[in-house]
Amino acid sequence: MGRFNIASIPGRIITAIIAVACLAGSYYAMTTGLSQLTEARQLERLPEMPVGALTTGPYVIAGKVTDQLGTLETPYSNTEAVYYRYKLEEEYRDSDGDLRIRTLDSGARGGDFQLRDQTGSVIVAPGSDLEEVEWNLERTYRNQSGRRIYSEWALIPGHTARVIGQYSSEIGAVTFYGLEDFSLPAMVSRNTLTVDSGDRFFEAAIRISIATGFLALGIALSLPLIKVHRFWVYVLVMAIAVSGTLSVLGINKLRQEWSAIADLYEGRYQHAWTSRRLAAASIIAALLLLWLSIRTVKFKRLIEAVPTSSTRGLSFGVSELKAIVDVDEDHPPLRDPLKNEKCVAFDYKVEEKRGSGKNEKWRVIEHREELAPFWLEDSEGKVLVQPDGAKIEYPQYHSERRGDRRYTVRFLETFVNVYCLGFAGLDRGQGALRASANIDTILQQRHELWPNLEKIVKASLAHEKQLLKAIAQLRSADPVEMSSKGQADKLIQFEQNVTNALQARIEGYPDLKNNEDIQKFMSIMAETENYLSLLRNSYTESAMIYNTRIQSFPDVILAKLFRFREAPQFSSET
Repeated sequence: MGRFNIASIPGRIITAIIAVACLAGSYYAMTTGLSQLTEARQLERLPEMPVGALTTGPYVIAGKVTDQLGTLETPYSNTEAVYYRYKLEEEYRDSDGDLRIRTLDSGARGGDFQLRDQTGSVIVAPGSDLEEVEWNLERTYRNQSGRRIYSEWALIPGHTARVIGQYSSEIGAVTFYGLEDFSLPAMVSRNTLTVDSGDRFFEAAIRISIATGFLALGIALSLPLIKVHRFWVYVLVMAIAVSGTLSVLGINKLRQEWSAIADLYEGRYQHAWTSRRLAAASIIAALLLLWLSIRTVKFKRLIEAVPTSSTRGLSFGVSELKAIVDVDEDHPPLRDPLKNEKCVAFDYKVEEKRGSGKNEKWRVIEHREELAPFWLEDSEGKVLVQPDGAKIEYPQYHSERRGDRRYTVRFLETFVNVYCLGFAGLDRGQGALRASANIDTILQQRHELWPNLEKIVKASLAHEKQLLKAIAQLRSADPVEMSSKGQADKLIQFEQNVTNALQARIEGYPDLKNNEDIQKFMSIMAETENYLSLLRNSYTESAMIYNTRIQSFPDVILAKLFRFREAPQFSSET
């Protein structure tokens, strides 16, 4: 069975659905966050009003709760209250032995009550739908009996409470209808306005941070679907989207109030440690999502920028190759542990089902991955691949169940076409790629060979004056003093001609041909020739990509602004 491919049509559809969901979630979180921000500012604007001065309209009032209109009895502590919320919980252990808590029963009851201050009294009528009102109360009762936990939150006569509601002179009571027109929450609280508005500020920060993270992820998923992979385009779209969203949903209001919000974050709400931790966690999550989005865009750009090469046309450095996986006696295949099929890499996992019902889940009890060196072969040759440290997208997998266990293996089989993106280099028998090799160091190594060679062949080939003159010229040519790629290219071609001429001459001189130093010289020249060819191809491709980019819009704007110059090519100077 083939593995899910995100570049396929189903993969693109799923990606589009996820992107739309992220953008919708971002819009919802941003709108609710800005609404909470507006409510917090409104709480700061609205002063507490004495009960005796109430007229029709929204107010914040504070006073002591009385029992003039009757009370209710709480279910666990049998306390007299005008409102209570209760919850019955039970401790239990899940299938992994972890202690958890579940709710067995909960509810709330309440009715009209009287609030009194020094100027008078007023009736507060929360109505029949108590959930429409935000009750910010401290827990007044908690008792644990065995595994069960009994909790109550009650508003008791004698408590001081603050009520945010709308006073109606017609009925002479404070109700909680129509407050959304004034961007005010319906609330009965035992906290101060400073605490309640501060909590709203932090909740708004959490939602806005989450909205920004979803927006970044949604844009990162949407741009590749329309074949846009430029990083600067992502940054530009992200900046426009954030600023545009804030502008449409309330930036004009926030501009006037931002300094006050900053003061609230810095010093006014030292008590709200839980809110601070949640805000910090949401910011970290948003930054993580943004980092993952940027990393994904950069990787997509890398794949697009690196051309697909053949085995013979590989360049030194980051390269992409499409070829067939092959093995031989020196690099034998692996066998996957489930079906015993030939492969060059596999990921094997054994899972066991634990728990029951809703708590049933699979737990990994064994997991291992094995990789083996293999060949990539095409019509022009083959290249050895060392897969250690590679991220492999396994095209095949098998899965089967045996009792309560599930066995899964994903593997890369032999004789299949694959794309390979990695670092190309030459293995000089030391088991490591010469990543630090470059054209200048190779030329310097070859330059140091010519003086010794001149001494060896001078006596035997004294009559080959033209050849000796060429060797002397190479001995005096210092690669460090070369100022252009054209001069280096000219020196490489001259070395090749002299080496070919020397090899032809020493065929008639057995003593020279069998000389250890001559053989070492020829071996080093042939080996470094492979390096030079690989490095020249890499430089040529890199220079071509760079020169094309600085001449293309919009990169040409930055190139002109910062005076980027074209990279020189390897071509002989006349």
